[in-house]
Amino acid sequence: MDIRLLNQEIARNGMTKTDVAKEMGISEAAFMWKIARGLIGCEEAEKLIRILAIANPAPIFFNKKVT
Repeated sequence: MDIRLLNQEIARNGMTKTDVAKEMGISEAAFMWKIARGLIGCEEAEKLIRILAIANPAPIFFNKKVT
C-alpha cells in the first residue's frame, strides 16, 4: 500500500484522516494503525475507493513488486 498516494487522495478530497475514518465507521486511531501497517482489507479498500472517488486504485493498494 502506498500511503503517500492515499494521503494525496485524502487531501485532494479536502478531507482529513479523521473525516475518512468517520466515513468508514472506525476510529481515527484504528484507521491510522491499519494504514501504517498496510492492513487495509478488500472491503475497507472498496470503502476508501468510494469515499475518496479514487479513479485508479491499483497504485495505492497494490505493491509494484511481488515477492
